[in-house]
Amino acid sequence: MVDESKLESEITTDAVDFSFGELLNLHREKEIIIRPEYQRLFRWSNEQRSRLIESVILRLPIPPIFLVENEDNVLELIDGLQRTSSVLQFLDHSAIEQPELVLEGCDILKALNGIRYDDLSTSLKLKIKRTPIRAIIIKKSGDQFVKYEMFKRLNTGGSLLSAQEIRNCSSRMITGGEIFYSALQNWAKVADFEGAIARLPAVNKDMRADEELVLRFFAVKNYREGFKGNIEEWLNNYMEDILLRN
Repeated sequence: MVDESKLESEITTDAVDFSFGELLNLHREKEIIIRPEYQRLFRWSNEQRSRLIESVILRLPIPPIFLVENEDNVLELIDGLQRTSSVLQFLDHSAIEQPELVLEGCDILKALNGIRYDDLSTSLKLKIKRTPIRAIIIKKSGDQFVKYEMFKRLNTGGSLLSAQEIRNCSSRMITGGEIFYSALQNWAKVADFEGAIARLPAVNKDMRADEELVLRFFAVKNYREGFKGNIEEWLNNYMEDILLRN
């Protein structure tokens, strides 16, 4: 029989409604961290970002975002970066060090095309800033393996992230994961290795294929017996052995 009390203790979450104005202020104060390693900031096109702004103005439903609470009680965004960063870029592009967003491709409120935030009326500016978005906060008291699994599942299936990007980000849910991720990055920058993969297309490197090749090298060296026919699962299991079982 499933022990329900144990399941409930595995992870604790809070559901909070933040306005986009609050998210912007929390980001400025470094109380919410938006790490581009989790999901590269601007994989969305300008049209996709613009249509999100259009949806906000139209009060259309927006999916929730997920944050994890770290040891300092600072929140880190782990899912919903595209949505959050798009609105923050429109409100204050300098806050996330990106170019000013000029709306384009809006097909319901076509008058928005060519508009910048400063071009809006005060009432529309406040409407966007005061629009709430549901935030699910994963508390720091939760089991780190559950946090790891939650991030992996949130970003698997239909996601634009590559398998290695998911590994890199999900590893940060586990103590020592940042050291693991940094090591992969450093080994991928070794001059001899960079020479060996010089013909790897830039688009593949952008999706962390070079870091995956480093992981594959060590998996072949140290975890060959774990291969069961699926490379992605083999690499996931190898990483999990390093971070969770040793």
